[in-house]
Amino acid sequence: KGGGGNFGVVTRFRLRLHPIPPKIFAGQRVHMPLGGWFKNRSFLIQKFASVTVESKDNKAGGLLVLPCAGPVVEMLLYVDDPEVGKKYFAKHRKEIGWPISDNMKPRSYHNEIQKFAPF
Repeated sequence: KGGGGNFGVVTRFRLRLHPIPPKIFAGQRVHMPLGGWFKNRSFLIQKFASVTVESKDNKAGGLLVLPCAGPVVEMLLYVDDPEVGKKYFAKHRKEIGWPISDNMKPRSYHNEIQKFAPF
């Protein structure tokens, strides 16, 4: 009877691999704390989502850090030709506003991943 606890057994697992070019376009942008350029959190979240999770281009992704106080950080990446990625995120930069710091540039995918899982 019951079970609960969200217990489950995996009986099948499918993994799809995709080719990754030697260089990608990635980095982070640091923005002023909320309240100045950004009228509210929903504006920033909506703009960030439009170029990452809601994008028709599945080569773009990112992470948005919205602290209660302090700067807002966007970590973005485009897994394809770096020049294509640069153009892709250029429009987003204009919509969001000019960051305090922007270190977006062509990078090695392998080196970027090592920052998160240095095994």
